Amino acid sequence: MLGQKINVRPMETAEVDKLRVKGAGELAMLVPLDGEKFAAAYLAAMIKGHTEVLDMIDNQLLKRAANDAVKAHLTERAAVLRSTSQPRSSSRVAQRAER
Repeated sequence: MLGQKINVRPMETAEVDKLRVKGAGELAMLVPLDGEKFAAAYLAAMIKGHTEVLDMIDNQLLKRAANDAVKAHLTERAAVLRSTSQPRSSSRVAQRAER
């Protein structure tokens, strides 16, 4: 884990708590679904989540990071998310989730 490698403990903040609560709420929306509805809702949630994470990395975290290892990690994670994104499918997935 990066924090252990560079001897930095992640901060527990109100923002972190908000993200945990948000994630739990989104998971709760998926639990009752199954089959095609679950698949569509899951994919839509992943696309939305990855888009939000990229925005957070680009517009907040990279600007605040003072440690070179943290900056490198954030840059690498953003590149992975961008390489696996399929924006053309997001509208079709969202439409399927609404059915």
